[in-house]
Amino acid sequence: NLSAIFYQNINVDWTAPSTVDTINDGTGADIAITTASTDLSANWSASADPNSAISRYWYAIGTTPGATDVMTWTDNWFSRTVTVTGLSLVNLQTYYFSIKSEDGAGLLSPVFTSNGQTVQLTTGINELGSNSITVFPNPFTNTTNLSYYLTESSDVEITLTDVLGKQITLLNADKSQGKHELSINATEHNLAKGMYFIKLKTSSGQKTIKMILR
Repeated sequence: NLSAIFYQNINVDWTAPSTVDTINDGTGADIAITTASTDLSANWSASADPNSAISRYWYAIGTTPGATDVMTWTDNWFSRTVTVTGLSLVNLQTYYFSIKSEDGAGLLSPVFTSNGQTVQLTTGINELGSNSITVFPNPFTNTTNLSYYLTESSDVEITLTDVLGKQITLLNADKSQGKHELSINATEHNLAKGMYFIKLKTSSGQKTIKMILR
């Protein structure tokens, strides 16, 4: 005689969760600049795992994409937002959040890294006093407008530098006190998609801001 057959369905999860595909620096929409000196924030899209679901997210912070020199991998539980406080941020330094998810089987997704946020403090040795510089729109797709205001007439040099250190001079001229504008065309300057730093240098100092081409 044969005994009754007993069976049980077992769900074996061998598949890692999907990659988080969007990270916004800041608490809402993606920012390029932060004026904070001690805290950094980020939020991100959901990861998915059809077998054992997402159990937690991990984040790290570095001064280069994918690095963990500012904050090593930290468990953020199921939350997709984080604000890290008590940091000693460096003016004009760019900081990058990296995110990975973990499913119920302990499998980890590939790491995804943000495009970074640059600290731009309102005071400091590299500031221009009451002179100012802005870029709008930023990020941009092909053309953006750079506006700057000079409190006095000055020799002005404006340069654009990519993350590899390649530099383009956009302007080198004497300019009068007041507001000035400069159009930046990605096609004209043969710019690839990515992050750039625009430096405005005058007789009273210099100031650097980040620009992102998408």
